[in-house]
Amino acid sequence: MEQHQEDIIKVIENPSPSFTTFHIGLGMKIGKSDKPGFSIEAYTPIGVRFPKGSYLVNPLAGSGIQLSLSVPINTKEQ
Repeated sequence: MEQHQEDIIKVIENPSPSFTTFHIGLGMKIGKSDKPGFSIEAYTPIGVRFPKGSYLVNPLAGSGIQLSLSVPINTKEQ
């Protein structure tokens, strides 16, 4: 652990102010386009982009399921 101490201190003392994550997912929507409906998605992260570079991530971390409710505001067909 001591061999990595300097690298860890650099990261902790100078954290990145922002980052972007990239996910891959698969989903399904239940309902009609002009009616309220539900959607379910399963996703897993595939990468992280920091200002100083990109890194691949372990796909077992951060995987999940997302449920959404869609309520149309304007139901008139155009």
